[in-house]
Amino acid sequence: LKLEFAVFIFYFFVITLSIVFSEKPDEIAHFMSRDLHFLLAPFIFFAFHKLNINLRSLLYGVKVGLVVLCPYIIFQLDNGVIRPSGVMNNEVFGRA
Repeated sequence: LKLEFAVFIFYFFVITLSIVFSEKPDEIAHFMSRDLHFLLAPFIFFAFHKLNINLRSLLYGVKVGLVVLCPYIIFQLDNGVIRPSGVMNNEVFGRA
């Protein structure tokens, strides 16, 4: 468990170094906030690690999510979206 925490800390250390030694640190520094949510990852991992998750319930939740997502994808197709994804916040895919 200490290894996972060290990996996350190392990840942020590398990001910070890459910003500091870049040619334009002021322009790149605002991207750092997009990676801050990964600081919570060890705590979420530990919380799920201690839970006894029933695989059948987890798969049932995935099925319900797919049933809810299908009408949204059909809605995107009807509105002319070329490549519907079902994702409501597409900013998670890019850094621009």
